[in-house]
Amino acid sequence: MTTGENVIRVPPKLMAGTRRSTREPGKSDPIDALAVARAALREPGLPVARLDGIERELRLLVDHRKDLITERTRHQARLRWFLVELGVAEPPVRTLARPGVLGALEHELAGRPELSARMGRDLVARIRELTLVIDALAREICGQTEVLAPALLALAGCGHLTAAAAGSHGGVCRRGQGA
Repeated sequence: MTTGENVIRVPPKLMAGTRRSTREPGKSDPIDALAVARAALREPGLPVARLDGIERELRLLVDHRKDLITERTRHQARLRWFLVELGVAEPPVRTLARPGVLGALEHELAGRPELSARMGRDLVARIRELTLVIDALAREICGQTEVLAPALLALAGCGHLTAAAAGSHGGVCRRGQGA
C-alpha cells in the first residue's frame, strides 16, 4: 500500500475451489497467488485492507521492536565470538540481555587492553541500550493491545505481544472485536 496500490481482503473460502483443482503436493505460492487474483477479479466490492490510527501505530511498534531484537541478536552473537577469543566464560543461552549478566561481562572486560575486549565493551553497552528500548516498546505494545485485541488476550496462551502481532499484521483485531 505504500506505492499507492490497494490491498484487497479475499476470504479463503473464495479461493478454495481454484486451489483444490490445481493443488500439487507441497506448498505452491504461484497457485495460491493465482487463486487470490482470480477471486479478487471475480468478486467486485471486496473490502480494502487498511491500517489506520492506533492499528497502524501498533503495527509500526511491533515491526520496530522486531527489528531491534534482530539487531540485538546480531550484537549478542558477535559478543559471544569475542568472549570465546578472550577466554571469557560465555553466559548461558538467552541470558545475554539480562542486566546482571551484562554487568558481570562489563566487569570481566574492564581494563583488558585487547581490541576484542574494547569492542566487547561497546557491544555490551549497545545490547543494554537496545534491551531498554525493546522493553519500553513491549510495554507500549501491551497497552495498545489491551484496547485493540481484548478477545485475543482472553484466549489461553495468547499474550500481549502475540495478540499485537496478529492484530497488527493480519488486521484480525479491531477495537472491541476479537479474532
